[in-house]
Amino acid sequence: MSNWTAAIRRHYEEFWKSASSRCEFSDGPIWQLPPDFEVVHLLRSDTVALHVYATVGMSRPSDVDRLELFVLSRQQNIKLVELLYMAAHFHRTGNSLGLDHSINIGRPWLEGSQCDHALISLPYGHFEEPPDFGMIAR
Repeated sequence: MSNWTAAIRRHYEEFWKSASSRCEFSDGPIWQLPPDFEVVHLLRSDTVALHVYATVGMSRPSDVDRLELFVLSRQQNIKLVELLYMAAHFHRTGNSLGLDHSINIGRPWLEGSQCDHALISLPYGHFEEPPDFGMIAR
Protein backbone atom coordinates (compact mmCIF):
# COMPACT_ATOMS: atom_id res chain seq x y z
CA MET A 1 0.00 0.00 0.00
CA SER A 2 1.41 3.38 -0.98
CA ASN A 3 1.25 6.54 1.14
CA TRP A 4 -1.35 7.77 -1.35
CA THR A 5 -3.73 4.84 -0.94
CA ALA A 6 -3.09 4.63 2.80
CA ALA A 7 -4.23 8.26 3.11
CA ILE A 8 -7.40 7.58 1.12
CA ARG A 9 -8.20 4.50 3.18
CA ARG A 10 -7.54 6.39 6.44
CA HIS A 11 -9.88 9.14 5.23
CA TYR A 12 -12.68 6.63 4.70
CA GLU A 13 -12.13 5.02 8.10
CA GLU A 14 -12.16 8.38 9.89
CA PHE A 15 -15.20 9.64 8.02
CA TRP A 16 -17.31 6.49 8.29
CA LYS A 17 -15.97 5.75 11.80
CA SER A 18 -15.38 2.14 10.81
CA ALA A 19 -12.46 -0.16 10.15
CA SER A 20 -12.10 -1.10 6.50
CA SER A 21 -11.45 -4.49 5.01
CA ARG A 22 -10.16 -5.27 1.54
CA CYS A 23 -12.72 -6.89 -0.76
CA GLU A 24 -11.25 -9.83 -2.61
CA PHE A 25 -11.97 -9.75 -6.33
CA SER A 26 -10.12 -11.44 -9.18
CA ASP A 27 -12.44 -11.44 -12.21
CA GLY A 28 -11.74 -9.49 -15.36
CA PRO A 29 -8.57 -7.66 -16.42
CA ILE A 30 -7.70 -6.34 -12.96
CA TRP A 31 -3.97 -6.50 -13.79
CA GLN A 32 -4.57 -3.35 -15.86
CA LEU A 33 -5.41 -1.39 -12.70
CA PRO A 34 -2.74 0.28 -10.55
CA PRO A 35 -1.02 -2.34 -8.38
CA ASP A 36 -2.19 -0.71 -5.14
CA PHE A 37 -5.82 -0.33 -6.27
CA GLU A 38 -8.44 -1.98 -4.09
CA VAL A 39 -12.06 -1.81 -3.07
CA VAL A 40 -12.71 -1.71 0.64
CA HIS A 41 -15.80 -2.47 2.70
CA LEU A 42 -16.84 -0.46 5.74
CA LEU A 43 -19.93 -0.77 7.87
CA ARG A 44 -21.72 2.42 8.82
CA SER A 45 -23.94 1.73 11.79
CA ASP A 46 -24.54 5.09 13.48
CA THR A 47 -28.16 5.33 12.31
CA VAL A 48 -29.15 2.42 10.11
CA ALA A 49 -26.71 -0.30 9.08
CA LEU A 50 -25.26 0.56 5.68
CA HIS A 51 -22.52 -1.24 3.83
CA VAL A 52 -20.04 1.13 2.23
CA TYR A 53 -17.95 -0.05 -0.71
CA ALA A 54 -15.25 2.38 -1.80
CA THR A 55 -12.41 2.56 -4.30
CA VAL A 56 -8.90 3.16 -3.01
CA GLY A 57 -6.37 4.24 -5.61
CA MET A 58 -8.67 4.73 -8.58
CA SER A 59 -7.17 8.19 -8.83
CA ARG A 60 -3.41 8.74 -8.90
CA PRO A 61 -1.44 11.58 -7.32
CA SER A 62 -0.54 12.89 -10.79
CA ASP A 63 -4.18 13.06 -11.98
CA VAL A 64 -5.48 16.56 -12.62
CA ASP A 65 -9.01 15.61 -11.56
CA ARG A 66 -8.80 13.02 -8.81
CA LEU A 67 -11.78 10.73 -8.35
CA GLU A 68 -12.64 7.99 -5.88
CA LEU A 69 -16.07 6.37 -5.75
CA PHE A 70 -18.23 4.81 -3.08
CA VAL A 71 -21.60 3.12 -3.08
CA LEU A 72 -23.94 2.46 -0.15
CA SER A 73 -26.16 -0.57 0.25
CA ARG A 74 -28.29 -2.13 2.97
CA GLN A 75 -26.94 -5.53 1.97
CA GLN A 76 -23.49 -6.96 1.36
CA ASN A 77 -23.07 -7.87 -2.28
CA ILE A 78 -20.02 -8.82 -4.36
CA LYS A 79 -21.73 -7.25 -7.40
CA LEU A 80 -21.06 -3.83 -5.86
CA VAL A 81 -17.37 -4.68 -5.60
CA GLU A 82 -17.45 -5.73 -9.26
CA LEU A 83 -19.23 -2.48 -10.17
CA LEU A 84 -16.46 -0.41 -8.58
CA TYR A 85 -13.73 -2.49 -10.23
CA MET A 86 -15.51 -2.02 -13.57
CA ALA A 87 -15.74 1.74 -13.08
CA ALA A 88 -12.09 1.98 -12.02
CA HIS A 89 -10.98 -0.09 -15.02
CA PHE A 90 -12.94 2.11 -17.43
CA HIS A 91 -11.54 5.24 -15.74
CA ARG A 92 -7.91 4.05 -15.91
CA THR A 93 -7.95 2.37 -19.35
CA GLY A 94 -10.81 3.97 -21.29
CA ASN A 95 -12.25 7.42 -20.98
CA SER A 96 -11.69 9.22 -17.70
CA LEU A 97 -14.77 9.47 -15.54
CA GLY A 98 -15.80 12.62 -13.73
CA LEU A 99 -18.62 14.34 -11.91
CA ASP A 100 -22.01 14.10 -13.58
CA HIS A 101 -20.92 11.19 -15.78
CA SER A 102 -23.17 8.17 -15.98
CA ILE A 103 -22.05 4.58 -16.36
CA ASN A 104 -24.05 1.90 -18.17
CA ILE A 105 -23.66 -1.06 -15.83
CA GLY A 106 -25.19 -3.47 -18.32
CA ARG A 107 -27.45 -5.14 -15.77
CA PRO A 108 -29.37 -4.08 -12.65
CA TRP A 109 -27.00 -2.95 -9.91
CA LEU A 110 -28.71 -5.26 -7.41
CA GLU A 111 -31.03 -8.21 -7.85
CA GLY A 112 -34.65 -7.08 -8.18
CA SER A 113 -33.70 -3.54 -9.20
CA GLN A 114 -34.38 -1.92 -12.56
CA CYS A 115 -31.49 0.54 -12.15
CA ASP A 116 -28.82 -0.36 -14.72
CA HIS A 117 -26.91 2.95 -14.81
CA ALA A 118 -24.88 4.75 -12.16
CA LEU A 119 -24.42 8.50 -11.79
CA ILE A 120 -21.20 9.97 -10.44
CA SER A 121 -22.14 12.90 -8.24
CA LEU A 122 -20.86 14.72 -5.23
CA PRO A 123 -21.72 12.88 -2.02
CA TYR A 124 -24.59 15.17 -1.09
CA GLY A 125 -25.84 14.49 2.41
CA HIS A 126 -22.58 12.83 3.44
CA PHE A 127 -20.08 15.70 3.52
CA GLU A 128 -20.40 19.38 4.30
CA GLU A 129 -17.76 19.85 1.59
CA PRO A 130 -16.35 17.16 -0.69
CA PRO A 131 -12.88 16.04 0.41
CA ASP A 132 -9.81 17.42 -1.34
CA PHE A 133 -7.69 14.34 -1.94
CA GLY A 134 -4.74 16.61 -2.72
CA MET A 135 -4.82 17.80 0.87
CA ILE A 136 -5.47 14.34 2.32
CA ALA A 137 -2.29 12.88 0.86
CA ARG A 138 0.03 15.70 1.98
